[in-house]
Amino acid sequence: MATVADFHRLSKIDYLNNLHLGMTYRNFVRWSDFLIPGFPENSPCLDSSLRDEVSFYTDLKVQTKQDFFNLVYLSISESMADSVKVLNGAVAFDFCKKFQTAANFIEVLKEIEEKYSNEIKIRPTLKINSNIEENLSLAEAFVDNKSIYGVYVVGNKFTSEKVENYRNILKIGRKNGLRTLLECRSLSKTEDLLFALKTYEPEALKDLPDELYSSEVEELIKQMDVKIVLSPATQNLKFMRKLADDGLKLNLCTDSFLFYKKSLSEFAADICNSALFTVEEMKVLFATLL
Repeated sequence: MATVADFHRLSKIDYLNNLHLGMTYRNFVRWSDFLIPGFPENSPCLDSSLRDEVSFYTDLKVQTKQDFFNLVYLSISESMADSVKVLNGAVAFDFCKKFQTAANFIEVLKEIEEKYSNEIKIRPTLKINSNIEENLSLAEAFVDNKSIYGVYVVGNKFTSEKVENYRNILKIGRKNGLRTLLECRSLSKTEDLLFALKTYEPEALKDLPDELYSSEVEELIKQMDVKIVLSPATQNLKFMRKLADDGLKLNLCTDSFLFYKKSLSEFAADICNSALFTVEEMKVLFATLL
């Protein structure tokens, strides 16, 4: 049986960590001074209304740069405690409004990156929710700046609304050497997934649903050399095994510790205890990514 200890001391890359959600619930409560009734402290939070409350209280609490620093430090410290050496830290576009301009916000992200550079490499990634009306012209100012590491698009409307905006943002990002990541869990049709791959040419897909996977999708992913990023939200580990057997490049991420309650080491141990992967396979995966 695999244990967390099998992976805890291994140096790791967390391919995607939402920096405003990467902490324990207890630490979130201490930071926010708000207790959310019914929020599970030791099991996954899948209730969307409770997640919305977290967003509400976070937005209410972050009023200054120091508030924001204190929040993301909780996520960074959790990562360091699990021997994560490279942290792709997603920062929600919503927070930009707290700092008036894209330039100001980019400076804040630089400060965070530099402050912890001796302990962990933080790679800021701009998170854009396609289900929320965003100022996409402001997002273009971010991706045109090489101070961030990547662009992460979530939601399901990027395949049907403002397609040219998203195409332009991701095109600018790729031109500037930024990593581009699309979250797939909200997509409902294989056609939408194929459209996203062909239109946006992402470097990686996150939480690819097994019901959308087809021979055409597999072939296109291989042809485009697209990585597959799996988080604790992944329920079908047999599908993860299939992806590995099909020769696709797999990466692991924590996504949101506050919601899923899994460090990378805990996630890896769970995967191995499914009897679908061995401890050695997981260790090779972590070593390959570094």
